[in-house]
Amino acid sequence: MRVGNWWYVLLALVLMGISLMVGAQQTPTPFQPTEVVTLGFESMTDMAIDLTTNVLYVVGYSGDQGFLEKYDTNLVLKKQTSWGRSAYSVVVDSASFVYVMESGKLLKFNPTNLKVVDEVVMEPLEGRSGCSGGWGSHQMGIAANDDIYVFRYRGGGKPLCGKLCIDRYNTDLEPQGSTSWEIQQGTLLFASMAVDPTTSDVYVSGQIRKGDEFCCFLKRFDGQLNNKRERDCLNSMSGTTSSGPKLAETRIVADSGFVYITAYGKLPGGRGSDIWLEKFDKGFSSAGCSSWGWQSSDADIAKGIAIDPASQDVYVVGVRILQGILVIKYDNNAQPLWSKVWKVWGGGSIPEAVVIDSSSNVYVAGDGFILKL
Repeated sequence: MRVGNWWYVLLALVLMGISLMVGAQQTPTPFQPTEVVTLGFESMTDMAIDLTTNVLYVVGYSGDQGFLEKYDTNLVLKKQTSWGRSAYSVVVDSASFVYVMESGKLLKFNPTNLKVVDEVVMEPLEGRSGCSGGWGSHQMGIAANDDIYVFRYRGGGKPLCGKLCIDRYNTDLEPQGSTSWEIQQGTLLFASMAVDPTTSDVYVSGQIRKGDEFCCFLKRFDGQLNNKRERDCLNSMSGTTSSGPKLAETRIVADSGFVYITAYGKLPGGRGSDIWLEKFDKGFSSAGCSSWGWQSSDADIAKGIAIDPASQDVYVVGVRILQGILVIKYDNNAQPLWSKVWKVWGGGSIPEAVVIDSSSNVYVAGDGFILKL
């Protein structure tokens, strides 16, 4: 899902409460990217890295044209292709083939020439009668055995209209199963998916509003998409309009049997828009958590999350409103190690994806830019 970038600005300014109180603050260190590419009006929606070749693949759209771009680790463009529909998500398999999710279709690309070698049309995600409209999202993940998982939802923002679906494919784009479910109570606000590359477990998390209650839910499926565990309301990330955390837009990543969830909002006692990160085991017991920005009146928004495959450190990227691109590094117990901000602000510099290469270099892509630090 993509919402107009100025909406984030207005939301975060409200969450700030226009507070000017003086107190201890978590202040990120300014940084300059090692490499940066600015791309005008191109909107990046996702990014993946081939850890075997250390090649970056970025997808997005410009106007009504979707695109796939291939970069080396110095952010030199090596190849690109475009077509007539927006591109939403990208993954790479162990043989370096590239898979892109566009509107209603899954495409497979040759990594050398970026030519389409296979494609499959996906069944429309139909909701309940009278549930047209609302927002939705497309997202992909890939397991160690190269099974590809496509996550979609629709009906966001409309009461009792949320429907979510996961489809599983092999590398020949042959369907291997699917699962779907509908929101029985309340309004689906947001949802995202992560695939654990070591266990092939699939996790889905998001927010549902029921009256004045905001619930952050979490589901775990095995690699065959059997529902193994679910929780409607994670206590630490759920609350009401009068008390408890009210967190927006969960982003998740999974590895080695653990799942990390980040979100943002005004936490109890906080002064601005804060970033929350929590680690859960497979049984959904908390294994570590932290808030970032809690003593600050600044508005911080989390937009992407990734795990360093070498160190298992966690990176969260987002924005500090009216300042720039924010990067926070955590250890694998969800405790912050450092934070940095690239002080550029044009109101539209919103990051959408973060990946880490085999040498622990960090890459961030968003609206009109790719950077390396």
